[in-house]
Amino acid sequence: MEIEGPHGLVAGAHGLPVSLHGATTGPDHRLAIRSGDEVTADLTLPLAAVCPSIDAGQVEKGLAGPIDAHNTVIGQPPYRLFVSISDPSIGALRAAVHAPVAGDALTGDNLD
Repeated sequence: MEIEGPHGLVAGAHGLPVSLHGATTGPDHRLAIRSGDEVTADLTLPLAAVCPSIDAGQVEKGLAGPIDAHNTVIGQPPYRLFVSISDPSIGALRAAVHAPVAGDALTGDNLD
């Protein structure tokens, strides 16, 4: 997990534990997700991973985009959150469904 601000990296950590919700683990320790089910994950960045002199509270607030009086997002957030997960079961699932993308890594960010 890494967080970048307007002037570069402000926080980062690797090897963090992930808690999954909505998925089960089979006897082979692979994830089992039924079609149509929602799966969420919790990942906590330790405060020690925030760079010195950075206000962690401001970073947290800055991960969401600005909103107007109608609670509509009107722009990109000032801080960008990157999350990467690497697991052999991701590659196995991609191969099983003949996905056009191969590999064991899955990445995402908080931008639209």
